[in-house]
Amino acid sequence: MRLLSTASLQKENAKNLSARMQSISTIFKQYHQYQARQEYLREQRTIQLELEQTRMALLEKWQEKQAALRREETALAEIERLKALLAKKAH
Repeated sequence: MRLLSTASLQKENAKNLSARMQSISTIFKQYHQYQARQEYLREQRTIQLELEQTRMALLEKWQEKQAALRREETALAEIERLKALLAKKAH
């Protein structure tokens, strides 16, 4: 069995500590990358939801305007029909 000197043990311990610190550093880096990715995905979902809500609101407004235009066209057609009836009765 080989006996290690105090200096050799300290050197070995320093290497082990350095390797552990590097491993911990890598783990923290990966964790922060994971958290950043999760935050990005949350932001993207929020943006997508807001876009969908805006799209639905615009579609609803467009449908309301189309319905109003159809009512107006129906009313104008009825006015023209009534004008034609009055013109027939006037003759």
